[in-house]
Amino acid sequence: MMIGIELVEDQQTKIPNKKLMRKFIITALRKGLMVCASWDFQTIVIMPPLCLSQEEVYEGLDKIKMVLKEISPCHEPVESISLLPAHVK
Repeated sequence: MMIGIELVEDQQTKIPNKKLMRKFIITALRKGLMVCASWDFQTIVIMPPLCLSQEEVYEGLDKIKMVLKEISPCHEPVESISLLPAHVK
């Protein structure tokens, strides 16, 4: 399984925010979340093992939210970001 996350400068133009992506990766690694960047540094790549328990999935999602909250330059509360499809909640 491979998951990609894109952080953009603007929702309309979808221009990648490479500075924010670097910050995300460094902060995530410091919090124990193993992530890397795509070769062009436009996508954050997460490749969790397939044998994860549901508890570990939620722990990883919580860490992603913590990282986003820590590095977020916007004023929108990170709590409003849903990392799971509606049918999974």
